[in-house]
Amino acid sequence: MKEETILQQASDKIVTFRFLQRDDYKRGFPKVLEGLTKGCHYSESEFIQRFDSMFPSEAQIYKIIVLVDNKSDTIIGAGTMFTEKKFIRNAGVAGHIEDIVVMSSHRGQ
Repeated sequence: MKEETILQQASDKIVTFRFLQRDDYKRGFPKVLEGLTKGCHYSESEFIQRFDSMFPSEAQIYKIIVLVDNKSDTIIGAGTMFTEKKFIRNAGVAGHIEDIVVMSSHRGQ
């Protein structure tokens, strides 16, 4: 099953699950990340520069998923999965899940 199909199936009238987009700075992506750690204060141009350095060239490695509140068109949650090529496990691939966050105002809803 395609990744986009899985995200669409998880979405509903209230929230949409989708991959991070180049214009998500304006939707509050850095503000959501502040729920995890310090160091999320950067300009929109810095965000775009980082985004462009990762996508599309590293799209098969990094999967950053955001949760968008459909009513306000703002990001209220995010998570990252990235893949690592291994020499162990018969030269396999491992997936790592990191940076899972939901804005405190939307937890439990």
